[in-house]
Amino acid sequence: MSNADKKNDDSLKLSRRTLLTGTAAAFGASLLPGSGAHAQAASSGEAGTVVFTHTTVVTNDSERRSLLDVALAVQGDRIAAIGDTDEVLAQFPDAEIYDGSRKAIMPGLINCHAHLAQALDKGFNEDFGFPNSLDLPVRPAQLITAEEATIMSMVGALEALRGGTTTVVQNVGNIARDAEALASTGQRWVFAESVRDIETVDGPMSPPRLANSVPPRYSDQLREEGMQRITDLHSAWHGHDNGRVQVFPAAALVELSSPQLLRDVREFADRHDLGYTIHMTQAQP
Repeated sequence: MSNADKKNDDSLKLSRRTLLTGTAAAFGASLLPGSGAHAQAASSGEAGTVVFTHTTVVTNDSERRSLLDVALAVQGDRIAAIGDTDEVLAQFPDAEIYDGSRKAIMPGLINCHAHLAQALDKGFNEDFGFPNSLDLPVRPAQLITAEEATIMSMVGALEALRGGTTTVVQNVGNIARDAEALASTGQRWVFAESVRDIETVDGPMSPPRLANSVPPRYSDQLREEGMQRITDLHSAWHGHDNGRVQVFPAAALVELSSPQLLRDVREFADRHDLGYTIHMTQAQP
């Protein structure tokens, strides 16, 4: 192969990072206002006002109403008006307009427990269960860099948006690595920083693991380091963007947490007036 041919051949090869980044960017772009063909030209007269026309609005009040062929106006993060399309457009003549026909606007869903980077493991865990029974010597997550793991978390977040999930409880350790990227999606977030302090096992309990288990041994150092991660994440991100991001303390798993860790998590939550969470039933016989 000549040098010219080799150069052309190399130009066709995509690194794993380039491919993942491009996929996440393209996926996210289709969800952003102004990125699709439905957005009409907007003037600067009412900056930040968006009107969805001729759409269906599903309410979240006690009557659970479906309002048909109406317009919904949004200013900032508030619903400014719902009503007849012509009347709403007259009220906001310079708003950015989206054609909402054959679509519906409804309250967002909440994913109350997510491990977003495991979008990489989706088929793997669906086929072999969780805890995963295949016991591969090298797991998928071990083959990617920290930067690529953040990209996989973004893929999981964008999949959630595509399915109508607007609030996600991200329940993992070391969330600080992904926090800025996740916050940029515009979703509501609960960053539940997860801590474990056991030294004798490295994952969730299962019947085979239970049969071969040994008495647990806990580490003060692991507990203190984990609680410091919670403290740091809370200081940096709790209340970010007018409260759109919250930080909760979390104990990783019942079987991986010492009684002292459970007390520390509860005490931190009470001191800062926060919720908290823990894995309860992890595996079924």
